[in-house]
Amino acid sequence: MNGESFSEAVQTEVGADGGDLRYWLAKEALRQSETRLAGQSATLQAMETRATALLTWSVTLGVALVAAAVDPRFRWPAFGALLFALVTAVTSVMALWPRSWFSGGHRPSELEGLNLGTELEFLEHMAAGNEKAAERNEARLHAFARHIRLCWLSLAAAPMAAAILVAVALARP
Repeated sequence: MNGESFSEAVQTEVGADGGDLRYWLAKEALRQSETRLAGQSATLQAMETRATALLTWSVTLGVALVAAAVDPRFRWPAFGALLFALVTAVTSVMALWPRSWFSGGHRPSELEGLNLGTELEFLEHMAAGNEKAAERNEARLHAFARHIRLCWLSLAAAPMAAAILVAVALARP
């Protein structure tokens, strides 16, 4: 090390700086926006799986409750629980109903039609487009999450409603 201290001999990589930083930022913004869109797609798929399961359970529960309503002793408890099972089913369908989804990316014809002069400008344009798509998707994900919460609450309320109505029926002379 010829008399140099260890810290003086080690050089630290700092990456791009100055004029190169805007280009690096554009590449990183595009990469981050693609990662965000991929994460949103995975989240949507997971939420769709949950909503489909809730729909399946609510329909199954609904069929069982209709069968239970045949017995006059359980008619009102069954109808009370059925109401919540129906709310779950309807809310699940509302959540699953096809809506706009922005997957990001750009059509080649769109890029060819742009009058941009540098790779940097194209990268910035693509990153901005992906960011706009991700912002639109956020609204869809938030609405979907509200529907899923309502589904869980109504499905959980179904047996509680039945239990309350059974208790009321048993308390009558």
